[in-house]
Amino acid sequence: MSNQFDRLHTEQLLSALELRSGKRVDHSALVRMLRQTTDDGTGPRMSLLERLERDERASALPVALRTALAASRPDQERAAVGARARYALVLASLPGALIDFPPGLLPRLLERGVWNSERARLAVAQIIEPRVRVLRLAELVRSLPRDHALAEDLHEAAALCASDGPSGLRAVSVALPLLSTQAREELVERMLPRPEPGADRERLAHLLRYAAGLAPAHVREAQTLIGRTAAFSEDERLTAWALLYPVLAPERRAAVLPRLLRAAVPDASPVLAAALLVLVDHTAGPARERLCAFAATRHRVPRVGGASVFERTVALWSHRIAVGRFVPATLAGLVLGFSLDFLGGRRNERAFLPLSVTASASAVVPGRQVRVAAVACAMAAPDRFRDAFPYDRFPDMARTDWQDVLPLVLGGLPKSFRAFARHVVSWVAARLMRREGALDMEVRGIGLLLRATVARGVRDEKEALDVLARLEATQGAHLLEHDIRLRALSDIAGGLPNGALARAARLLEARGDSDATSMAVAHLLPRVEVEERPAYTALVLDRVVAMSAADPEATCRVVTVLAEHLDPSQAATAWEAVRSFAHATWVRDPEPGGPEPLPPLMATACAALIPRLPAGLLPQARRFLGLCRMGVPKVQGTAELARRAPGPRSTVSVLRMAATSLVEAPDPVETARCLAVLIPVLPPRTCRWAVRHALRLLRKAADGTYEDGRHIPGILAELVRVAPDAVREANAVAGTLRASGLRAEATVALLPHLGAEERQESLDMIVHTVLGRPGLTDYGHLVSTARLLPWVQEPPDEFVRRLLDGIDGQWNAATRAAAFAALAESAPLALRPDLVSRGLIEAAAVTDPRDRATCLVRLAGAASGLSGYAAEAEWTALMTAGSRRSRRELLEDLGNLAPLIATVGGAAAATEVCRALADVSRLWP
Repeated sequence: MSNQFDRLHTEQLLSALELRSGKRVDHSALVRMLRQTTDDGTGPRMSLLERLERDERASALPVALRTALAASRPDQERAAVGARARYALVLASLPGALIDFPPGLLPRLLERGVWNSERARLAVAQIIEPRVRVLRLAELVRSLPRDHALAEDLHEAAALCASDGPSGLRAVSVALPLLSTQAREELVERMLPRPEPGADRERLAHLLRYAAGLAPAHVREAQTLIGRTAAFSEDERLTAWALLYPVLAPERRAAVLPRLLRAAVPDASPVLAAALLVLVDHTAGPARERLCAFAATRHRVPRVGGASVFERTVALWSHRIAVGRFVPATLAGLVLGFSLDFLGGRRNERAFLPLSVTASASAVVPGRQVRVAAVACAMAAPDRFRDAFPYDRFPDMARTDWQDVLPLVLGGLPKSFRAFARHVVSWVAARLMRREGALDMEVRGIGLLLRATVARGVRDEKEALDVLARLEATQGAHLLEHDIRLRALSDIAGGLPNGALARAARLLEARGDSDATSMAVAHLLPRVEVEERPAYTALVLDRVVAMSAADPEATCRVVTVLAEHLDPSQAATAWEAVRSFAHATWVRDPEPGGPEPLPPLMATACAALIPRLPAGLLPQARRFLGLCRMGVPKVQGTAELARRAPGPRSTVSVLRMAATSLVEAPDPVETARCLAVLIPVLPPRTCRWAVRHALRLLRKAADGTYEDGRHIPGILAELVRVAPDAVREANAVAGTLRASGLRAEATVALLPHLGAEERQESLDMIVHTVLGRPGLTDYGHLVSTARLLPWVQEPPDEFVRRLLDGIDGQWNAATRAAAFAALAESAPLALRPDLVSRGLIEAAAVTDPRDRATCLVRLAGAASGLSGYAAEAEWTALMTAGSRRSRRELLEDLGNLAPLIATVGGAAAATEVCRALADVSRLWP
């Protein structure tokens, strides 16, 4: 799978380069090379990036790629770091930004004046998938037929798409009729097989495939081939004439039409009967009446007003399947419309199979395909829905099947079926609720509700605005898949007023990742160049204030990280953003039983801001904490207030908080955490009592699991820091912990506070345990024990070897890579490069792109501790794998990798990455 990702994205980038730079590359040769290439961490896409960096014509690239390469030069290490960050962010942004741009929306935006031609051209230029770019360019050319530059862009894009497989060829067939005669002739000639002896039949088949867009020279060639190919039967010859008929000269049509009409008889072969339907739109008078009569009897197509293109296509393909001329596996492709080349550009509709075909094929077609076909049939024949849908035969139907089926079917329904579609969606929603209860129903409920609203068919401006409001409500909380939002926008665009359509356009481009971008920059701030730090701090603060109403939880998370970099005036601004939302949501509109306590996330943000708030705002912070839910964040805020404003009032507040934690916190570990936070600000006599009581609570929790006691090592270290005389008792508590990994972590946490003799005794005990057993089979125990490495005094080679023996060969590659990373983080500097290298080997074997990127994050973090270690390979591998993840995940990686970035290029590199984040987020918010 990873090789397919590499090949796909490399071809997409290459296409973007060729489209704008005008340079031609042997595309087929590149594809052959990439099919044999495995991503080993340096990957073909990174090679392409380096090639783009060296390209002297990079200024001719589209805006997206030009921004990605703006500061890149191979001989400047810090710039290369920023360039690779831009590159990965651009790739992670593009697929979700415009690759699923809904059909038909571009023309509507142009017609309403929301976008001009330049804005639309820029939007299409940012699409890197060749097939989608051709289809969207074709829409622009139809809307702007006199724009010759746009037609040239379509020609170049279609030329690049011609070698992109069947889907690319279908896109080319859409573009051909819109091109000039010379462009059509050149493009078709590139796609045709070479004229060789005995290849006339194959060449004619290709010409007929693109009959609607053939240039006059190729039409004449096709006529010649039809006449001279002796291997053709009479039916095949007539079929060829029928397919070529729309582009024939009038005099040639007059000569061919009588022969075709004589062939329109009930016993005509299926292929010829299907081809004759093409003539309906290109005839008139008695000839058209005869063809309509033939269609009605041979294909059962309604005669009223003749047969539409869609009706003829449905009849044609359903008949072919009914007579067994296509394998059953094409059933799903037919239903979803991917196997059809609709004439007249009506590619947004779907073909719906007769119920009899679904029933007869259900024994040999995979179950999911039958479900897709059945739902489509329900839309085409609502009165027989319950008979059509075989839900009783599929009791194990997964929710994901519905998520796949409904958007595809509802998104392509003719409007006459949408009233019934609302009942189908309601039935599905009820089934999901009965089956899965309230599990994640908020997210799915919004999606299903929107689908039902859109499927209903907006009848007026009010309904369209209602759908738009629902879409805007789901933007900040990431409750709705991007493709559902796109389909809904496309469907309601025609019913919106101009002002609301502008809102729809903004919503279309919105990515909703502003909080992740802000968090990444906040993590990088401590390592940014000092003179640049205030500018990026202000940038993040502006974003925090802007998104506070839409996503308050994300605001609190970013403020918590950002707080240490704020000056008093900036801290006051951030405080107002947190306080105002809390007041409007929890305090102003309380629940019937009284105001609901504020969540711990807000208490954490408040505690982080208190050390930097102006003194005049501290009373507000005190009242704010009084409204928060009891827990460690509230206790931390109270302790910070006591430090900022010492005195009797603060002492009383701290004592009251300590008493409350003893009463309201049923978990002994949670109570001990609260006491550990308050001990530094308690009166001396109370402090000694609190330390003893916290140790008693931890002793009670010694039999718990690792997850239950994960905070115990940190609590013990804090207690010993403020009360050094309690170190022996704390060490005894650490020795009683039942979970082996937890016991090792607690020992490591206490080692700096132990005397030399006690420290060596603890070390000898654990080292003896490790060396005396064949291996550690528990991953958590291995990782925890690895943290003892810095304290082992004798040569640690044997200790490390034993830990390496504990890496079980039965673990998956991702777990093994994480184990090597944990060892490398704690191992002596001399051993660390080898451990990182072995971890990279394991990471290369991880097939899932997301898991591989996670492994590389940990390994790169381990490498960041080596001042003389060349981490460029880890950085390159990370950006290669990370760009396949969603942009939100990649932004989290960049924030977590701040130490590595500083190692690779110092403060200048961290500044370059911050600049890349700011630049790319301006294109994709």
